[in-house]
Amino acid sequence: MMSAPSFSLRAFALAGVALFALSACAPAVVGAGATVGSAAVDERGIGGTANDARIRAEINGEWAKIDPFAFTGVGLLIRGGRVVLTGTVSTPERYNQAVEVVKKVQGVNDIYVHIRVDPNAGVVGFASDAGTVAEMRRKIFLDKGIVSLNYDIDASGNVLYLLGIAQNEMERQKVLTHARTISGVRQVIDYIVLKPQGQPVQAAPATQQPQQPQPEPAEPAAPQPLTPIRSAPVEVQPL
Repeated sequence: MMSAPSFSLRAFALAGVALFALSACAPAVVGAGATVGSAAVDERGIGGTANDARIRAEINGEWAKIDPFAFTGVGLLIRGGRVVLTGTVSTPERYNQAVEVVKKVQGVNDIYVHIRVDPNAGVVGFASDAGTVAEMRRKIFLDKGIVSLNYDIDASGNVLYLLGIAQNEMERQKVLTHARTISGVRQVIDYIVLKPQGQPVQAAPATQQPQQPQPEPAEPAAPQPLTPIRSAPVEVQPL
């Protein structure tokens, strides 16, 4: 009997592709000395990182209880209690189930939903998304002006999603510039916040309960954030 996966297969596979792409670059970066390594500190700290890991585990666990394979096409980005949902599900019912699970997890402050209802999502599109994520991860990993550990990346349907904490506006603009230069990306949606100077980064408290979305089966409405966006405005790459 096949064991039920307790994680998003899509997110796991995208991460694997990105790590593979970085493996060829790692020796050169490490060989450059300890400068990059000493600066590459996750701004969330140990406690914040652990909390995000707990949130991820609870979401994946609840999704698996509903259906072990229904949400394997959903991407899950988490940083500082902010959650970005991407990818695809087969029906509007699955769309709502995916969001409802996230709303109930303790520690989730904001939810940004970009899930598409697409019963025909296939391997070709997924392969393209994986390549986009790997290329973006490689670009910011090699840029010494960017602390790449502070960014989570996903791509779905030629749209690139960025969730992270920039040291300053200059770093944020560098990240966005890299995103705009990736072939095939039609739109860049960024949820990058700036690191508060002189104080640790903290996720903003939730101000309201997100409302349950109601997508249409054939042509679902454009996804909207379920709570007010407190980060930078959406960046759009012209066709």
